Amino acid sequence: MHELPGMMPECIALVRRIAHEGFTAYMPLLFGEANGPLSVKRMLRNAVQLCLSREFAMLASNRSSPVTTWLKALCREAKARCEGREWV
Repeated sequence: MHELPGMMPECIALVRRIAHEGFTAYMPLLFGEANGPLSVKRMLRNAVQLCLSREFAMLASNRSSPVTTWLKALCREAKARCEGREWV
């Protein structure tokens, strides 16, 4: 998962490198935009979007939200697709 600056070109390049090595990689875009340059404006916009998000309230109250439900479903799908593969 990407960090606060968003899904930057360096993040995308790393995931592509991991996939090129034969691993399965998922890149859920949680906020912001993909492949933009790092900037203070971008970090502030993402921080405001994240910090004002109701996800923190849901987490604090131990409840689920559409985002966490979606991420759990993605994890189940990834596990099902990779089931039976040899892990190193």
